[in-house]
Amino acid sequence: MYRVNLRYKDFESLDKNVLFDCEDFYINRDIYEFKNIVIDQCILNALEIKNEDITFIKIM
Repeated sequence: MYRVNLRYKDFESLDKNVLFDCEDFYINRDIYEFKNIVIDQCILNALEIKNEDITFIKIM
């Protein structure tokens, strides 16, 4: 499992911080793809985020 700290651009506020765990991740050119995400007791199968929407990312 990987722990991801992600800050993304939000047009309503400056930045939003998200912390989640994921089983696997891939980086394809300008897209981050996360698999089997656990966030606040919810499970997501997949999540894709464009690089241009990210202001900070740390994968541990």
